[in-house]
Amino acid sequence: PSDDDGPREDAQPMVQTTGLVLGEQVSQRVVLAPNHHALVQPDGLDESALGTVVHDLLAEVKTASDWAQVRQRFERRWTLSEADKAKVVSWAEEVFSNPGSAAFFAEGLHVECEPEWSDGFKAVRPDRVVHDGTLWHVIDFKSGEVSKSEHIQQVQGYMEVLSSLESEPVKGWILYLDPWRLLPVPQRQEPLIFDGV
Repeated sequence: PSDDDGPREDAQPMVQTTGLVLGEQVSQRVVLAPNHHALVQPDGLDESALGTVVHDLLAEVKTASDWAQVRQRFERRWTLSEADKAKVVSWAEEVFSNPGSAAFFAEGLHVECEPEWSDGFKAVRPDRVVHDGTLWHVIDFKSGEVSKSEHIQQVQGYMEVLSSLESEPVKGWILYLDPWRLLPVPQRQEPLIFDGV
């Protein structure tokens, strides 16, 4: 090898190929970071995908007064069919117009959107956590009531973690978006211990 950085006379040209034949189709994968969804979506999103879009929008809203700006940005940036766009806006507006869920977007609350905690085994991220001055509220958004028992267990897990972090009482809620329904989640019951028979 030579000491200088110049090309060597006996060096062979390096050829790199992709191994593709002309006319061959190529599949391409796009990897999105967790909780980052493409702004361009195909027409006719299913309920789950629509719920994800609404979920992402609600995560941007600290108080109901933020909604107008978030909605405007959504309508400008996202490319969805008019029907899908109307559904997303309708589901979100129901959250702010219904007193049960609007209470979690009121002024003066301590709000945490998607905080990340550990349950001792894995990271968990409730959708919204609100402190109203007396109570903590854990709210999880769901597009529909499929797997309701799993949703309840998930929120109960969030409640247990929050109870271990804070001294005030914790309430849990599942906010179903379509149709709108606010479901209170009870504390998980401890297993019964029998002292003897």
